[in-house]
Amino acid sequence: MTKPIEQTSHYELGVYDRLMFDDELSAIDRMGRSTRREAIKTRGYPKARRVGLRSAWLYSEVMTWVRAQPHADPHTPRKALSEGIKTMRRRHGQRVAETGAGEAA
Repeated sequence: MTKPIEQTSHYELGVYDRLMFDDELSAIDRMGRSTRREAIKTRGYPKARRVGLRSAWLYSEVMTWVRAQPHADPHTPRKALSEGIKTMRRRHGQRVAETGAGEAA
């Protein structure tokens, strides 16, 4: 059963929803224009609406998509370094650590 309109918050009604352009979205989704266009095609990113000659996205749709994305696990194991990378780091005086050794590579 739905709530009566008097008991529904402004946010639920979409009163606070607004259109956002590329420059504002970059601060939210951390994507450039080309990456965002690729995400629209392949990862279900919300499609833009045309506002004159520009593209704009609804804030609520973008935030729903961002919240649905999986979070990166900071405890995932790091990939082992190749011998070429180890050699290059030694040559330039950088530390070379193996994964799982507890040191930053």
